[in-house]
Amino acid sequence: MPTSLLRISAPSTTTTMDVLWLRTSFALIVIGAWELAAVSGLMLRQVLPGISEIVWTVGLLVFSKAFYPHLAITLVEVAASIALALIAAAAVTILCGAVRFLREGLSPILYYLAPTPKIIFFPIALTVFGVDTGSKIAIGALSAFFPIAISILAGLVRIEPVYLDVGRSFKLTPWQMIAKIYVPCLWISALTGLRLGTGLAIIGVLLAETKLASHGLGHLAIQYYNSFKITELYAVLVITFVLAGIINWLISLAERGMPRAR
Repeated sequence: MPTSLLRISAPSTTTTMDVLWLRTSFALIVIGAWELAAVSGLMLRQVLPGISEIVWTVGLLVFSKAFYPHLAITLVEVAASIALALIAAAAVTILCGAVRFLREGLSPILYYLAPTPKIIFFPIALTVFGVDTGSKIAIGALSAFFPIAISILAGLVRIEPVYLDVGRSFKLTPWQMIAKIYVPCLWISALTGLRLGTGLAIIGVLLAETKLASHGLGHLAIQYYNSFKITELYAVLVITFVLAGIINWLISLAERGMPRAR
């Protein structure tokens, strides 16, 4: 066997420390490049502040009482958006899996509408739900719905037919089929879609908040932008990234304890 093939087939010796070192190195390179660009004078200091200034401003925001009403509004809107998207996507895709006619009719529509920027539906959301929280939740849920639904549909195709045959042979009710077969088989696909949908839900909510909202992180960011408070704008973005990371970590915890099809 050629040496190159032996290298490819050899088991990986990568350790957790190697991965941690790689991630740390990448983060340090990005931070160092940012700091170097900030102190080089190639860009205005007001446009590209140093990392220390951004970190200090993040601390000021975190310890400011006025910041938390905005944070709470955004968290509620994002959580509601993700929950609605997950419920709607699960209902639609399981119906598609149970009824072939629906699967053949709705699947192409889901795939065609998925790449559409959901912010274009914001005027409709404003008309239906008004300028309050409802319109932001609607845009966030619409943004998250499609990646979750498409991931679950992909999982439906991979379900072993024997599982469905066993369920039918035991005369399981539709609810029992969902609980004992569909949910364990599709849980990992749903979580994969949830990872993608969470990011899009946050983007959708923040974009909607920049339009007509009077509260939320998106509103706070656009206010800082309009006032040319760029360091504060970066601080809001950093906090948003941290929140997205925390949500992704929680999804990872759920994935570790997810049920498996047996």
